[in-house]
Amino acid sequence: MEVSEEEPRPTRTLWIGFALLLLMSFGVRLAFIERTLPYSLHIDETSIGKSAARMIRNGNGHPHYFRYPTLPIYVATSSFLIGRIIDGDTESPVGYAGWPFYDRPRVVGTARVIFALLSVGAIAFASLAAARAFRAPKLLILSPLFLSLSGVFLTQSWVYLNVDIVGAFVCSFAVWFMLKQRDCESLMQRAIIPGLLTGLAVGSKFYLGLVGLPFALILMEKRFRKNVLRNGLVIALLTIVGFLLSTPYAVLDFDAFWNGLLTEVRHYGDGNVGRDRVGDAGWPQAVYYLKILRNELGLVTLLAAVFGLVMGWKRNRREFALYLSFPLVLYVFLCTQRVNYPRNLTSTIIFLAPISGYGAIVAWEFVCNAFSRRRTADDEGGSTQREPGKGARLMAAIALALLFMPLLPWASVSVAYSIPRDSRLELESWINANASGATRVLIAEELLVDVRRLEVEFDVKVVPLRDLLSRNMKRRFGKRDTLFVVPTYEPRTRFSAAFAKQLEPVRELSIEAGWGRTPCRLDRNRNIHLGDPSLAVYTLSE
Repeated sequence: MEVSEEEPRPTRTLWIGFALLLLMSFGVRLAFIERTLPYSLHIDETSIGKSAARMIRNGNGHPHYFRYPTLPIYVATSSFLIGRIIDGDTESPVGYAGWPFYDRPRVVGTARVIFALLSVGAIAFASLAAARAFRAPKLLILSPLFLSLSGVFLTQSWVYLNVDIVGAFVCSFAVWFMLKQRDCESLMQRAIIPGLLTGLAVGSKFYLGLVGLPFALILMEKRFRKNVLRNGLVIALLTIVGFLLSTPYAVLDFDAFWNGLLTEVRHYGDGNVGRDRVGDAGWPQAVYYLKILRNELGLVTLLAAVFGLVMGWKRNRREFALYLSFPLVLYVFLCTQRVNYPRNLTSTIIFLAPISGYGAIVAWEFVCNAFSRRRTADDEGGSTQREPGKGARLMAAIALALLFMPLLPWASVSVAYSIPRDSRLELESWINANASGATRVLIAEELLVDVRRLEVEFDVKVVPLRDLLSRNMKRRFGKRDTLFVVPTYEPRTRFSAAFAKQLEPVRELSIEAGWGRTPCRLDRNRNIHLGDPSLAVYTLSE
């Protein structure tokens, strides 16, 4: 049965707590970015960074890349322009802006900060949308907390420039706007702005145009049906306009755009076997993504989401259906594809986590009532259950915390938030502190170390590992103080006989220091796939 009581308003305390949580989220992301610059932590960042840097260099808006829509690329381009101002040099080019490290770290770092800010904006609007849909102001606190459990969302929000965070921001704002203006009948609120927002969502990531579904559902309500055809046509037209505003070269260079679009459609539908993680579309894909969500949020959080789904539908069916329509259809769409990309869940997680928060609120209300069973007589001679007092509410909160907090996915949360300073930055600091100006530093090129600052003070050479390690190293390097920087490989790596023999000279060396929690591996000629590679500094044994 649908509830129609007036929407409760958040208290000042809730607003303050909400603002503090958002500031903390942004601060965490800033700290993580600072610990990794000038290194790019994801190879896909090159697609956006390279296109944005090229547009600034060429002085036009042609991205020359259409595997993604271009709104995220334009956001990156604008961020680079801001970064050049902050860097104090608006004349020099941005240079290389992707994997493995940046030519101008402060410029690209500014873009990563702005993308992190967009992720915090997505948290804010998703929380506001949920609080309005469920008529539960406490979700302003619980939504950010439950979202903080997701390592996928956190990773997408700071590790690299990517399309998913821009899309999550646009979609969360669109759903919040839809719920906030759902009673308005003007053409602007019902069709023009919804159409533009849907177009911008398509311009972020093609399939995120599904966010237009809740706008369409509102038009089917009885009070809006008299203008449904007009509003529907305006939404469709403005969706195209919004998309073309964010991806103008879809028209200006149609052939390039069409080829990129077809490539991406084939990529998602079939996958690149041997390169991508692929599975069968349909139920197997649904199970795969459910496992990802379980690992991300924890089983107890998913159960809370199921409880929230049931109670949300029971208590406030209309707003709940509008809120749920987009993430539900998006999830179904993802299950029709073959590629296994956890990052595709980004725009689902930001709406699912608040539902878990609502389930927790309803469970808390039930426990409150259990702690407050005494009844009082009413004016008609019957009895009513007494409103739970502060003590009952506090006891209920403590009981739920003690019961469920140990069941949260603390192991995965710990991994997501334990971000050390990148090992290559630690290497640079160690060399500056322990080496003399006469020291020769030989670094394996497989580690992708940015040696520009080290070259100012030391004799640094970056060479392939096969040239760095060889037999009779004492005879080759013994006459001069030399440091050898070598990657550490996964213990279970199956080396070829030739490569295993290549590593044997390490036994002639003495280890001085080591850092990094990501063991290097042999795969597609890339030893490093993430940041903080495992490496060690060696000297010749006495």
